[in-house]
Amino acid sequence: MILPGDPAPLFTQRANTDWHHYSFDMAAGRYSLLLFCPSLQIEATQKAINALSSLYSLKASGRLELFIISTNPLDEEKTLANKKEYFTIFDSNKQVHTQYGIAPNMLTWVVVDPMLRVKCVLEASEKYFNFIKNFLQNAKPFQEGPVPALLLEGVLEHSFCTTLIEYYNSQPSHISGVLTQNHERKAVNADNFSFKRRRDCALNDPSLVRNLQARIIRRVVPEIRKVFQCDVTGMDRMILSCYNAEERGCFGPIVTTPYQALCTGFLRYHSI
Repeated sequence: MILPGDPAPLFTQRANTDWHHYSFDMAAGRYSLLLFCPSLQIEATQKAINALSSLYSLKASGRLELFIISTNPLDEEKTLANKKEYFTIFDSNKQVHTQYGIAPNMLTWVVVDPMLRVKCVLEASEKYFNFIKNFLQNAKPFQEGPVPALLLEGVLEHSFCTTLIEYYNSQPSHISGVLTQNHERKAVNADNFSFKRRRDCALNDPSLVRNLQARIIRRVVPEIRKVFQCDVTGMDRMILSCYNAEERGCFGPIVTTPYQALCTGFLRYHSI
């Protein structure tokens, strides 16, 4: 069984999301409370789920995410899960239970911190829930620190930024999804407006593509090699994106699949 201080095992499993799966690395940046149970339909589980209502305000504030992880295959068919208030993970093959070392017939609470490290593993009883509730309500808000990202200025000239913005405004755009994994660990795009809200358009103009590639190769690739000791071998795609205030545009970590990195440039309508 996992112990406090251990890295929380990451998993991708069927869930009550719009794309029918959940990749647990998306939970970073806030506390997570996981309830492992044999079924949603037994009285003990329902009692534990009812207790979670006292934590909904913490979830609404963005400080907590809630998960119910059931091994009963019938739970997915019964659609007993409330999408707004918690994620239900359908663990009928016991993959997640095995990763966490939790017996399928046990009701167990697991608290995971914003860095995806295990804080505590406790029996799902009223006494221990009150302890967990007190801890979560009094936990200090997660302090965002520096990300392992390379920040570079002056990569694109103001005139080239203006050209790219004009190109975006002249093209059709579409809602951008989150690149995550399905149960086969294959990369899939999924819409999740609570996680990210953005519009994209593909950069298809050959001249603009060549000019953008030239600037990245000349000004970004050498810095990546210098800082991360990594040789960039290719560019997967080039898109122009917009976080529109009228659509309440918001950012989230948009790649949760391995072996990929992003090169993002921020364009403004006015110079500073």
